[in-house]
Amino acid sequence: MEFHLNEWGAITPSPGSVSAGVYLSQDRATTDLLDALRRDDALQIQELRSGLAVYATSFVGRIRVGDLLVVIEPKINKLPLMRLLRYAYGLRDLRLFNEAGAAIESDSFQDLLIWQLLAETRELIARGLHRQYVPQSARLAIPRGRLNFQALAKEPAAAAGLPCRFHPRQEDCELNRMMLFGLRLGSRLALDRDLRSDLRRCARLIDEQVSDSHVNPGTVARLRKEITRLTVAYEPVLNIIEILLETAGISLASAQTNARSPGFLFDMNRFFQRLLARFLAENLPDHQVTEEWSINGMMAYSPSHNPRSRRAPSPRPDFRVRSRTGQIYLLDAKYRDLWSETLPREMLYQLSIYALSQKALGRATILYPTLHDGAKDAVVCIRDPYSAAPRAEVVLRPVKMIRLADLVAAAPSPQVQRQRQAEAASWIAPPA
Repeated sequence: MEFHLNEWGAITPSPGSVSAGVYLSQDRATTDLLDALRRDDALQIQELRSGLAVYATSFVGRIRVGDLLVVIEPKINKLPLMRLLRYAYGLRDLRLFNEAGAAIESDSFQDLLIWQLLAETRELIARGLHRQYVPQSARLAIPRGRLNFQALAKEPAAAAGLPCRFHPRQEDCELNRMMLFGLRLGSRLALDRDLRSDLRRCARLIDEQVSDSHVNPGTVARLRKEITRLTVAYEPVLNIIEILLETAGISLASAQTNARSPGFLFDMNRFFQRLLARFLAENLPDHQVTEEWSINGMMAYSPSHNPRSRRAPSPRPDFRVRSRTGQIYLLDAKYRDLWSETLPREMLYQLSIYALSQKALGRATILYPTLHDGAKDAVVCIRDPYSAAPRAEVVLRPVKMIRLADLVAAAPSPQVQRQRQAEAASWIAPPA
């Protein structure tokens, strides 16, 4: 059975609902998976007397829980979403949609990413794979490199050939092994049959020169740190492989349980934060943008009442933007359309702390995505409960995703640059 819903959507077992009278098996694997999904706030499935209640969050994709397949679709259309993904993760525009044709519009979200991986890989193969010098030692009839005199002294003079040390340039390097791993991972995750065939054919082009690679959670991050100007073309491939590893369940479950989710879930909240981080950093030239900035000194345990010697809590907004004049703006990215959805109290309390951490009449801003052109700022005033004097304010500010997708996809020009800077400046401006 399949349940289809949108991000932040819900299915309840009301009479006539698809979930009415539906129940899950009670085996250990299903129970562990439900616990992991709930713990990571990826998906909540509750078994009620009348059936199942399913609550989606910011994760999109599909996952199989027992005999039930849950499909969560993003609200934004696939073409604008792919433009934003390319911008956020530094992917190139390789005419993906011309090649994929109309089938892309009906493909799942995961196939969009895998189509992009295939296009990036084909581009690298067409350019020529990166080759790396690999140290080797062997006895050669025709010497090359340097003679290994120590080995020559130990071995009998009648031995055939001479011991040599040499460094041939080979395509069998770690970057290419990671790319081959990504193609095979994509072929297992892709839903479209033609896409799976294309991935396998592409893998066969390089598997004779490139060996298989063992991948652990830190491999991709390490390879990205080792990128140089000679290998920067591999960065988009590494970004997509990391996304596929995470969304395929490699890091969805907590480290305490080695469970892996049988599906593909992508956290749109993390993507939204990364998208805003890049856009702010690139389009506020007179400001300093700092991610995950800690507000130190606001909270502290009393020295005489901290029996466990615990570290003081430190609120940490997603972004701190500092102007040349020293003005501070605190921003938090929340992937929830607060124009059509209510503001959760947890978000309000969190942003209230950020706002109160500043001087008198401090302000903190929630940046949220929306598809509504008419969405406007909303302001929550924080007042002294006794005197009603204003203390701070929380601004709920919409980020219009279709407009943002058009801006990041537009060809660079002075006019486009001014539009991008004006958009970024509007995110930190006082409410109108």
